[in-house]
Amino acid sequence: MTKLTELGLAEARDALQAGETTSRELTESCLAAIEDERVIPFFNEAIDSDSYGLRFAALNALSKFGSDEALRGIKEGMAIQTSDMMANATTEEVARQLAANLRHAAAVALSDSPHPQAQSLLLSMWKDPYYGVRIDVLHALGKMDAPESLQMLRKMADDANEIVRNEAL
Repeated sequence: MTKLTELGLAEARDALQAGETTSRELTESCLAAIEDERVIPFFNEAIDSDSYGLRFAALNALSKFGSDEALRGIKEGMAIQTSDMMANATTEEVARQLAANLRHAAAVALSDSPHPQAQSLLLSMWKDPYYGVRIDVLHALGKMDAPESLQMLRKMADDANEIVRNEAL
């Protein structure tokens, strides 16, 4: 189901009963559609939850807001580590990948965020262990017209990951 937020209450109930969606998917979709800053504390709480999907939806939702409180939640997403995801994983490797995915979602949230400090926070992730996050940093650098961006691009041209190196060149 792709347009969960466009469903009316009766349609959502019918989709749940028909097994076309889950209550979690519906909840996450509805939360992501909220554009009222009063919900930021709830999104920030979701970042600290044990639910991978809820964390992901919260990072996406926080990217719409330019407040310091929203940025705080995204910063928490930037800091998620393997140990934070063990409750959602069957192995340490799976937990590592889940944490990497969430840091990547935080990087995307920073690239979309209207907060004035979002770009500098994104650039601070240039040494993240997950190459996907480093690619997001490169894309942000490519949009910048500053001497510092060229210096950082040169540093990233020596990255351990071939995809990051090639992208930096």
